[in-house]
Amino acid sequence: MWYMLRIEAELRMMSMYFNKTIVLLMIVVLTNRILSCPSNCSCTKPYTTLDVKCLWGGFTFIPTDFPNDSYSITMRGHNIPTIENGAFRSMTLLNTIILTSNQISTIQKGAFENLPALWILFLDHNKLTIIQTGAFADLPRLQKLNFERTQITTLQPGTFKGLPALDTMFWDHSQITTIQTGAFENLIELTSLSLWKRQITTIQTGAFKDLPALTFINLEYNEITTIQQGTFDDLPALNLIKLEGNPITTIQPGAFNDLPALNKINLEANLITTIQQGTFKDLPLLNVLVLGGRRTITSIQNGAFENLPGLQSLVLSGQNITTIHTRAFTNLPALISIHLEGNQINVLQRGTFEDLPVLNIIRLTSNKIKTIQNGAFKNLPALLQLHLQNNQITTIEQGTFEDLPALIEMYVQSLTIFHP
Repeated sequence: MWYMLRIEAELRMMSMYFNKTIVLLMIVVLTNRILSCPSNCSCTKPYTTLDVKCLWGGFTFIPTDFPNDSYSITMRGHNIPTIENGAFRSMTLLNTIILTSNQISTIQKGAFENLPALWILFLDHNKLTIIQTGAFADLPRLQKLNFERTQITTLQPGTFKGLPALDTMFWDHSQITTIQTGAFENLIELTSLSLWKRQITTIQTGAFKDLPALTFINLEYNEITTIQQGTFDDLPALNLIKLEGNPITTIQPGAFNDLPALNKINLEANLITTIQQGTFKDLPLLNVLVLGGRRTITSIQNGAFENLPGLQSLVLSGQNITTIHTRAFTNLPALISIHLEGNQINVLQRGTFEDLPVLNIIRLTSNKIKTIQNGAFKNLPALLQLHLQNNQITTIEQGTFEDLPALIEMYVQSLTIFHP
């Protein structure tokens, strides 16, 4: 009897050991399946997510055996001409795809379908020349999209349809020459659009329509010559426009109308010759306006900066301004500093700087000023600094500085003669 009980106990122990062995084998098998990796790639889990990297391995296509639970996939330095339909199909956890420098020229429709968690997609430094409509359809969480240094020349309407969460796009150093009307339409969460250092010559009216969240546009160093009326219409959140380094000669009246949140415009180093009346009107929050640069602006007309109640800094340095019309700077109740150094101004007329209640600094260094008329600085109760060095001043009329009660620093390096 005792012997039989011992045999039964040993059998139970053997059964338990066998079951544990089966469980361990199952774990090993499952682990191997999760960590299975395409050849010439590495698959790691630095934290709780699976990252796949395939670097400089000579791939000519997107592998089909990525683990289904991949969180990020990076492929760099391959020769992959086409991303085919369904290349990353049904990878429901995939958050990041980086396909930098792979000689990609074509993205087929549906190449990124069924990726509900995709948040970042980088396609920069490739040979893309066209994006088929629908290539990025149904990516509900995609937020970052990078096309830097690609060869796409035209953005067609509807290219980015179906990206409700997209907030940032990079197109720097690309080959785009034209932005068509509706190119970015219905990107309701887009906040930042960078189109820096490209070959854009034309921005069609309505190119940026239906972008209610857009706060920043970077168009530096393109080939834009004209800013048309309506270029930036209906952008209620736009805060900053960067247009420096273009050959812009003309800004049509109304080009910057109805931008209630606009805080800064940078037009430095363009080819603008004249600031027309009403060019920048009705921008209630505009704080900084930069127009310095390439010695092309020759005059500032009356009312050039009218109705800018929030403007605090106005930069016109390094231009070719010879004449400032009387009351060119009127109706600027918040203006704190004016930068006019490095121009060709020869006379400061009566009323040039008048009725600017909070103006602190006027910089007129390195002009050709010979005469300052009495009343050139009138009713400037907050003026603290006046920079007039490196001019050719021979005449300062009596009483010129009498209406400057707060003035504590004035720099003049020339012979000064007071006339009664």
